[in-house]
Amino acid sequence: MRLPGYAVRGALAVGLLAFAGWAELAILFHAPLSNESRILVATLVAAVLLIGSLSVLARVWRRLILPVVLVVAIGMLAWWSSIKPSDTRDWMPDVAKKAVVTIRGDDVEIRNVRNFTWTGPDTAQEQWQDRIYSLSDVTGLDLFLSTWGNPRIAHAITSFSFSNGPPVAFSFEIRKRKGQDYSAIGGFFKQYELVLIAADEADVVKVRTNRRNETVHRYRIDVKPENATKLLREYARISQELSAEPRWYHTIWTSCSTTIYWMLRRISPDDFPFDLRVLLSGYLPGYLYDIGFLDRKQPLDEIMRRADITALAKQAEGQADFSAAIRK
Repeated sequence: MRLPGYAVRGALAVGLLAFAGWAELAILFHAPLSNESRILVATLVAAVLLIGSLSVLARVWRRLILPVVLVVAIGMLAWWSSIKPSDTRDWMPDVAKKAVVTIRGDDVEIRNVRNFTWTGPDTAQEQWQDRIYSLSDVTGLDLFLSTWGNPRIAHAITSFSFSNGPPVAFSFEIRKRKGQDYSAIGGFFKQYELVLIAADEADVVKVRTNRRNETVHRYRIDVKPENATKLLREYARISQELSAEPRWYHTIWTSCSTTIYWMLRRISPDDFPFDLRVLLSGYLPGYLYDIGFLDRKQPLDEIMRRADITALAKQAEGQADFSAAIRK
């Protein structure tokens, strides 16, 4: 069935309008120009595309506007595809080193484990470690969810427990440059590289509860140790890939929660159906409860109430074994 001409023109006009909005934001967030120049160029590009969308509706676009619109669109796409992620920027200290996990037989080597002593929300005594574990000593898996305002949005951290050493937490984070602030919109426009951080819980959890006054919940994932090791192997795989080639962070597709989700899908796609709660990470407990990875013997509300470890973390401020204290 052939679509009417007005429907085709309308679709093209809407597409051009959407492209104009994308192009304007892309230039504002990423063009290597001064602030004033970025605004000027973004305005001109958006104006050309806007005129193009109006000309589509007026049926004059082929003769008058199409060549200009095509040149602008192709130029934008060529410029955008040329922007590549980097490993050599002036990074903030807490994301200066990537975790690299290497598994050989039963041995697990984790390089660059962050073990900072945080003195404020953004200041710390820096310390990086290399650790050796055994796959056969994996005893369990925890999910930490940290919220700081909107309860629908949480930062997700997974933590592996071992019988022969302290837990190691893994956190996918934006790799901010010095002086750079976070923007959720900017995360759509190649503003940040993606980094995998391995850290001690007394670092990555305590800084959120005790220094940044965030609310943190810990959920014990109902999974056998041998299945937890499969996820650890996935972390090893992606750590090696990120070490070899940097990637962009994306607010939706490569965020702290969706990156974990794609890893789990590689392990067992049937066990992890897609759900919007994966994107709204504050709802992850309900998702995990529904698919059977939290204890179904208790109501979800009770599990979430007991999972709040914020008060325990504050009480454990000076204790030597922070991980044990928050698991009381």
